[in-house]
Amino acid sequence: MKCLELEHKFEAYLAGDLTPADNLHVEQHLESCPACAALLLRDDPLLDNLLASDWYMREAPDVTSRVMQSIHTPSQSRLMWVLATLSVYMVLVLGGTGALLFSPKLGLAADVWRYVTILWQSMALVLRLIVTAFGFYELSALALTLVFALATAALFGMALLSKEEFA
Repeated sequence: MKCLELEHKFEAYLAGDLTPADNLHVEQHLESCPACAALLLRDDPLLDNLLASDWYMREAPDVTSRVMQSIHTPSQSRLMWVLATLSVYMVLVLGGTGALLFSPKLGLAADVWRYVTILWQSMALVLRLIVTAFGFYELSALALTLVFALATAALFGMALLSKEEFA
């Protein structure tokens, strides 16, 4: 075996990754070639310390628990934002409905129910659009909340303007 052929096998020899036949050839060459033996077996304290340590085998303490805690589950985050948006939605819808139903000028007039029904249908459409956007598109919660707030304000504004017809 030539010296150049051996040099690229040093790392595999030291790691024990050679086949038994290649291992035997390397050992025979090292016995017959003092230059390669000196190169391979030279006393290097830094290398000896590195090979003696198990730095590459040790796992950092609590690495599994730290990784598991840092994992962000998008479905839980998305669900939280949908629930928060739905909560705001219900507060606005119920508040608008109450304002329409219990207005001092209108009382519980029968025609108000028609506007309340239209308002609820419109808000259901907005809600369906929001849920669809959360389900199929990666829009930010802030953008969806802004769209929701503008749609809600527009629908309530139309309902309150139409309320003036009864006054």
